[in-house]
Amino acid sequence: AINYVTRPTPGAFAAKAEASFGTDELIRFMGSVGGPLTESISARVAVNYEEDDGTYENAGPAGAGRGIGGVRNKSALLSLRFQPSGDLTIDVGGLWSQEYGDSFPVTITPNNCGQYDPALNRNATSSDLAAPLYFCGEGQPSATDKISISPAAYAYDNETRRGTLSLQWDLPGVSIQSLNAYTAVTSTSAGVWRNRSARAAAAALTT
Repeated sequence: AINYVTRPTPGAFAAKAEASFGTDELIRFMGSVGGPLTESISARVAVNYEEDDGTYENAGPAGAGRGIGGVRNKSALLSLRFQPSGDLTIDVGGLWSQEYGDSFPVTITPNNCGQYDPALNRNATSSDLAAPLYFCGEGQPSATDKISISPAAYAYDNETRRGTLSLQWDLPGVSIQSLNAYTAVTSTSAGVWRNRSARAAAAALTT
């Protein structure tokens, strides 16, 4: 189970920012600002951005020169706290995030042992039954940082939208609490294989 607990809105003005840059077009930025807006309302806004082109290069021919294995992540968070009285606190929050990942930098290692068991795959063809499907021994890493992958393929593209509403009401001798949340997630992926033989072979993948 994953429990998301957002940082409460600060009682006094506070701001923070971090940024970093690196090789392979690496950019990271995180910033937040918050504080009281009125005597009864406070707010906090936080944003995050990360982009990395990946450490591998597409050898082409399609997509030659493009990075492989990179990520592009964006998120924004807004939280509001309303305290109309000393015994009532209302917190409202909203989160939006988008995560995109390039294709994984993998290559196909030729298989050297093992064959299909027809009992495990009723749709196996005669060519599948004749092909070795397992790799025995220690896999060797790729000798180059250039790998041919279709530029139309990507590992994941996720979008998340989340809203929260909580109420805390302290009465004499009793406390009433209400917690409410809504989450919507869209997740897609697209992997493009070069040919059917590559798809049929349960090849060992090395990076």
